[in-house]
Amino acid sequence: MVPLHDSNLTELQGWLGEGPVELPRGQVVQLVLTWIRWKTPAAVVRFGEGEARLLVANDARSVEVARRKLLRQTGGDFTAKEVLQIRSMVMHAFDEADVVGIRGNPSFNEERKMWVHRIECLFEDRCASGRRPAIVTRSRICENLHRALATLLDGVRMVSVISCRDLKSRIELLYGVEDVRLYQTPSEYIKREIDDEYEAALHGVPIWPEFYHRLRSEISVRVPGEVFLVGAGILGKDLCIRIRELGGIALDMGSCLDLMAGKVTRGPNLLRLDPSSAAPPPN
Repeated sequence: MVPLHDSNLTELQGWLGEGPVELPRGQVVQLVLTWIRWKTPAAVVRFGEGEARLLVANDARSVEVARRKLLRQTGGDFTAKEVLQIRSMVMHAFDEADVVGIRGNPSFNEERKMWVHRIECLFEDRCASGRRPAIVTRSRICENLHRALATLLDGVRMVSVISCRDLKSRIELLYGVEDVRLYQTPSEYIKREIDDEYEAALHGVPIWPEFYHRLRSEISVRVPGEVFLVGAGILGKDLCIRIRELGGIALDMGSCLDLMAGKVTRGPNLLRLDPSSAAPPPN
């Protein structure tokens, strides 16, 4: 894998001037590599069915659907006003991300495909209303980024991680990063049966609103273009944009950070893995 050439980037910028650009996941990874090498602030953000429930919440019934999703993810009992506040934050990320991961996969079930369609329609509407052009790719771009981390982080000295998992030693070992800074977040509420002592320390701490706003204010970019690996659920989307605003590069890694920690939090079964098996496959 090599960075995109200057001529390719110039052409890409020209295309973006005309509207959104569709890129396959492999080319997005190449673009991310170029951003990292050139220390270019950017945000790669994925939007799935959870975010869709927030993004389309505009009446009492849809707000209740979004509230239940937030309850399952955080354990918090949100008011309708709070749901709409979080919706505004997610919409801001939806409008600001440089790479928007929204495309689905043929393996998705019908309900998930329905949510993908609603996100895609909303994105088209936002672009028609003046949303700045962006790169569009599949929502599972995080899997490609995970597999490419050895290349993406080659020669990178500092990395920050926003996650419920203790990944410091894993990232140091797997990718040779000298300085790994952790921002710990509460884990996903309905998946806590696989948590260990590190994650359990925040089980009694609600993520909203005080914890989240404090975390957001504490985020700092130590060097231009510092890479942040973000796995903080729905609320992490806004954090990705904040990181870019501060001069960093935010990669929305989602449950791939769980896998890196040796845990599976998606799929039909929740499994605990041997951490030695959590390294991504070769490129």
